This record gives sequence, structure tokens and C-alpha cells, in this order.
Amino acid sequence: MAGRRDAVVLLLRRVAAAGCAAAVAGVLVGALGGRLAMHALAVANPDATGARSDDGFVIGQVTAGGTLQLVAASLQLTLLGATVYLLVRPVLLGTGVRRVLLSALGFGVTAAAVLIDPDGFDFTGLDPPWLPMLLFVLLPVGLVVVFAALAERWLADGSWFLTAPAVRVLPLLVLWVAAGAALLLAVPVLLVAVAVAAAGGLPHAVTRFRWVGRLALVTVAALAALDLVSDAARLLA
Repeated sequence: MAGRRDAVVLLLRRVAAAGCAAAVAGVLVGALGGRLAMHALAVANPDATGARSDDGFVIGQVTAGGTLQLVAASLQLTLLGATVYLLVRPVLLGTGVRRVLLSALGFGVTAAAVLIDPDGFDFTGLDPPWLPMLLFVLLPVGLVVVFAALAERWLADGSWFLTAPAVRVLPLLVLWVAAGAALLLAVPVLLVAVAVAAAGGLPHAVTRFRWVGRLALVTVAALAALDLVSDAARLLA
């Protein structure tokens, strides 16, 4: 019984670590980096001042409300991404720096492919056409680099998150409240993970087929890369 309880606590420690990594990456790269990217687009397109971006932000205007909205959106998306990362982490390729770079390439490119809409105003109404596309690729890739680097460091054996008293670590789970509506997806996934940990982990027969998960991840990333190349060719033609 104690062993199962320890497994659940260990899982919650990891969730807290991933949540903190997501919060840091979301604020520094998603929010701050996003604000800098919006400023760069506004400077390059003074005639677009006052227009609304595809995400509803007013180009050329920096307001407290808009900044809070950007921070909230960044935290929600990054925490949702952290849920996916924790879910697929057992099948990720590589370790250390190699894992961080591969994650940035796979998850970052996939996110960029989702964000870029070749028919959206951000890509048809702003010049030069390569600038918004470059920024919308660099932001998610950079965010994943920061998140994965912190997450892998804080999830490593011997890290503060895994060794400090639980009463100091577990309260950090409150950061997941910032996920907002994304909690509707994150909570069920995390509850299933807790149940699996309480049951003693996944059956050995399941863990033997990690290559299936890896193949799925590579396939998704490859399709996203092809979609991104197609969008780039269309926008830059």
C-alpha cells in the first residue's frame, strides 16, 4: 500500500515540476516573446495600427487587458502542452540535450503548423510575408526548448521537485489552475495517470511497444512539417 502511495506522490511531484516549467516557458517565451513579436509586426506595418490580429489583439496597442489576455492564453496553451509532454514522455527519443532538441523540432513544428493560417490576416495583411511566418515558427520552437530543458532538469532523479518534502512541492500543483478551460482535458489525463500509478504502473506488455508511440509521434511531426512547408510555399509564392 505504501508503495502505491509513494508512486502517486512521485507522479504528483512530476506534474508539479512540469507545471512550473510550463509556467516559466509560457510567461517568458509565450507572453513576453509573443508581445515582442507583435511589436515587431506593428513596427513593420504602421498602416495596420488599430487592426485586429487573428487572435483578437489590436496591432500597435499595448494595454494591460491585452497583456493579461496574452499571458493567460500562453499559460493555458503551455500547460496543455505540458500535459501532452508528460503523457508521451516515456516514448520520447533521446535524453538530455538531444531530447530537448528533438522535442523542440517535433512539438514546436507541429504547434507552428497549427498556428499558421495562410488565409489569416496575420499572414495576408502584414508585410513582409516571411516575417509573421518566421515569428510563428520561432515562438513555439523556442517555447518548447525552454519548457523541455526545464522539465527534463526538474524531472530528473535528485532534483528539488523529486526530493524536497512533499508539503513544499505539492502546493505548486495550484499552478495548473492557470490552465483554465484546458483543465477539461488535462484533469482527466492526469487522473488516469494517477490511477495507473496507484495500480502499480503500466503492464509490462504495454511498455514493450514504445516504438509504436514513437512511430506515431514521428508521423505527426512529419505531417506537420509537410503542412508547414506547403503553407510557406503558398505565402511566399
